[in-house]
Amino acid sequence: MCDEILRRGLKFEWIANTRADCVDYPLLKHMHRAGCRRIYYGWESGSQRMLDVLKKDLTPEAIIEAAKGDRARLTAEAADVLYHLLVMLAARDLTLGDVLDELERREGRSGLDEKAARKG
Repeated sequence: MCDEILRRGLKFEWIANTRADCVDYPLLKHMHRAGCRRIYYGWESGSQRMLDVLKKDLTPEAIIEAAKGDRARLTAEAADVLYHLLVMLAARDLTLGDVLDELERREGRSGLDEKAARKG
């Protein structure tokens, strides 16, 4: 697509959606030359187990690396993650306040201790 936009000399700005593992720096530069001004990365999950279950050939580290150094991109991706979280909570009649209450309950406690306490 980028080649055709450049070949025709078209001048317009556009936005792309992709996965973190589908682009590299040379492609990003080429997309920019062709008018791409924003890219939204799909963060499939921060859990390697979920990525494996979904058969996604990604790691959480690759997803983080894709947004490193770009505050606007990280903000957009965080908004996507938060939106999906809010949808999941609403489906179970929970609110963000419920989650914040749980975080407050855990304050000062090691994440490892918290996880161990839930096993049983």
